[in-house]
Order: sequence, then structure tokens, then C-alpha cells
Amino acid sequence: LRTSAEADFIFKLFRRNYLYNTWKSIQDDRRDVNTWLVKHDVGYIEFSRYIGLGIDQLFLSRSGGKRWVDAAPSNTSIADQNALSFPNAKFIHMLRNGTSVVNSMIKSGFTTRWAQDFTKACTDWVYYVGLAEKLSKDHPQRTMLVKYEELVAEPETGFAMMHEFLNLAQSSASADFMNDNRMNSSYSSQMVRPENPWDDWTDEQRGIFKQIAQETMERFSY
Repeated sequence: LRTSAEADFIFKLFRRNYLYNTWKSIQDDRRDVNTWLVKHDVGYIEFSRYIGLGIDQLFLSRSGGKRWVDAAPSNTSIADQNALSFPNAKFIHMLRNGTSVVNSMIKSGFTTRWAQDFTKACTDWVYYVGLAEKLSKDHPQRTMLVKYEELVAEPETGFAMMHEFLNLAQSSASADFMNDNRMNSSYSSQMVRPENPWDDWTDEQRGIFKQIAQETMERFSY
């Protein structure tokens, strides 16, 4: 496998149904004109998959013959389109306890709204978990749910399951790496991660989180 910097360009190409709207506008506006997509009867599924094939080849041109991985969070926003454009792709939903995620968001120091607004952070966590959950329901054979806490507790088991899901030879390298390195975090190596972020919150924040996220938390047994 080969990973690199986040491929945010995919999100910019696919967001707001840009690809579909491009195809649809040609079908609607130029049906009576000698335009290539209409002349050759290119449907949207075929159109999407050839766009995905081109992106796939671009990644492969830099992956040294390895399967490429992209972990950009924005992929969740375009999950349906990704599933359509990359028909052979598989998707791993890395789910983390909502209290930890929201706490990380508001302590990140970023200037985005979700980092400055506690309610927005809670809402966004629920929204994106819902998108990933929908992808799993729509494509159960192509998706896998991995709980962050379980992977940290038992990386050997977690990675063995992922290797099987991805049709990879079993190897201890991933678990060994995780045992010796911290995953990406808003906390620097010098900062102590709170054992229970809930204890750091005000009563108002706890009430907001419960109102917005409790149903999602319970649905995933948190």
C-alpha cells in the first residue's frame, strides 16, 4: 500500500454534484446538438467510472506499483460519488468516540467554524458519521467499520481483519508501527491527552452534546 498527502482535489472535483451537473447539463441543454457525450450515448455511470479510471491511473503513476490509499476526511462528503467512480475501491470507516472527536476539534486551534463553535463540532461529527454509515449500508461488501479505540487496544487483531478485508497478505508491520507511533492528533507529543474529555466540559457543553450526539453514540455502542 502507498499513501501520501491528502488528495483534496478529488473533493473539489466531485463536491456539490459538480460531475453529475456537468454531465446532466449537456444532456439537457445540448440534446439536439452534435456533442460527443450525447452522440456516443455515454451514461452517467460510464462517465463517472472513466473519470475515476483517470484519477486511479494518476495515483498509480506515483505509487511505485502499490495500491494507493487516500485518507482525506473530505472523502466522507463525496462517499457516494467515490463509490461510483472507483468501482473496485474498498472503504474503511475509522470511527472514534464522539466525545474524543469533538474535544479534539475544539482544542485543535484551527480557525474553521467547527473548531470555534462547540455546537457545530457536535453537529458535524454526527453528520459525517451518518454519511459513512449510509455508505456502509449501500455498499456492505465494500466497506468496513473500524473503531479507533478497539484498534488502539488490539492493533494486531484490528489490522489482521483489515488485511483480510483488503485481500492483503497478513503482516505484523502495521500493528508494530502503531504500537510504536501515535496516530495523528491535535495534541502535541508534549501535551497530556485527557483520559475523559467529558470531565473537561461545562454542564452546558455536556447538555449540547447529549442533545445532538447521544442517539449516534448509542447506535454505535459508545
